[in-house]
Amino acid sequence: MRQASKSLLLEVSRHLERQAMSSTSSAVVLATFQNPRHLTPATVDRYSSLAAQAAFVGALGADMPAEPATGVRGATLEQGDPVLGEWDVAVIGPHFAGALVSRDLGDDGPDHDRRFSYVLTHDRTLAVQVACALMARV
Repeated sequence: MRQASKSLLLEVSRHLERQAMSSTSSAVVLATFQNPRHLTPATVDRYSSLAAQAAFVGALGADMPAEPATGVRGATLEQGDPVLGEWDVAVIGPHFAGALVSRDLGDDGPDHDRRFSYVLTHDRTLAVQVACALMARV
């Protein structure tokens, strides 16, 4: 486990999302957003674009709408679900697999300075396990 600011993890997330965009239409993308306020207009646009190209795109979080972005399947995480405190992105494609799993450390202050403990993996087996754990909640 390492620690990083939200700013760094945004770049890691975007890297994973770009891998899904450059993949064939068979990629699966699953992401957690803690709550819908983290779905900024830019994120909604990015995930709509992902959904237009990928086989499946899911977004999970507290009070998540059924379709938080065009073509994106939303899933509400119930109170007490440990994933509520996480920021996860899993991308599984035929030639790429990657997952970011991070936990909010609860910092106060500017949003982009918030810290998370995280793991980034490109190990296919681990990335598929992360994706399966998230898909089970959809």
